[in-house]
Amino acid sequence: MRRISFLSLSFLFLVANIAYASTIVVLSLDSVVQNVMPGGTIFVTGTITNTGVDVVDLNGLDVNLNGQFMTDVTPFFVNVPPSIAGGITTADYEIFTVSVGVPFTGSPGIQTGTVTVLGGVEGPNGYDPTTQNILGNATLAVNVTSSSPEPASMMLMVFGCAALWVTVLRNRYRRR
Repeated sequence: MRRISFLSLSFLFLVANIAYASTIVVLSLDSVVQNVMPGGTIFVTGTITNTGVDVVDLNGLDVNLNGQFMTDVTPFFVNVPPSIAGGITTADYEIFTVSVGVPFTGSPGIQTGTVTVLGGVEGPNGYDPTTQNILGNATLAVNVTSSSPEPASMMLMVFGCAALWVTVLRNRYRRR
């Protein structure tokens, strides 16, 4: 009976440590919803907080945003430190970019996705870039706006051009 209890406790301890390791990073994006037109690019910034006590290695970033979007996570590897000590929050960094394809055939509006930080608790041998556990995630929303101007803006532009044309004609006839 004691042997079963010891094995059960060992298993529970192992499971608790795995669950703990998978939720120790908080990714805080500066702007959860960003507006962009087709062909445009948004720069997503934010901070990463290690809520645990151990040093955490930040080894990757996965951006899952369905549709005609191209993501570039290079800024994560360039700007964000490879490790964060326990209880520390990084500075505000550019973490990744999202570009909207042209032509955008989806319906304009808010498109949602997730951003996941990958890595692991640093072991006794130091930094390990091969660990790809899920450390934390955040929700991202991209508001794809229409590429054509609004009707009110279009009318303002037409009336402005007409007024300019009338002014040019008036000045031309006054000179004669």
